[in-house]
Amino acid sequence: LAATADGLFALDGDTDDGDLIAAEFTIPPADFNTRVTKRLPYVYVGSDCERALLVTSIADEKTQVSAVTQTIGRNRRAKLARGVLGVLWSVRVANQSGAPFSIDTVELVPEATQRKV
Repeated sequence: LAATADGLFALDGDTDDGDLIAAEFTIPPADFNTRVTKRLPYVYVGSDCERALLVTSIADEKTQVSAVTQTIGRNRRAKLARGVLGVLWSVRVANQSGAPFSIDTVELVPEATQRKV
């Protein structure tokens, strides 16, 4: 419930006064227990969603690359650009067009290079 000067309102349903609800979350940066630079070519998302999800990888809290997951099945893969390198990686997952979704798992699959920072 939410209270305003106009009264109490239930916060439920799939829309916000008829508009679809955009939603996203971000996983904090991680170095995967190594300070070498890495690529993040794939992110797997375990999700119950009727539409594709937008996955954005963020390298060293600055460079961002986005990809859309495939829409079939519960374990969805986002294939990201391979040219981005970073030590710290975070990931943002967002719905598209306000589609409802639930997330079970997010798996980041880094590829380490031989370079250290």
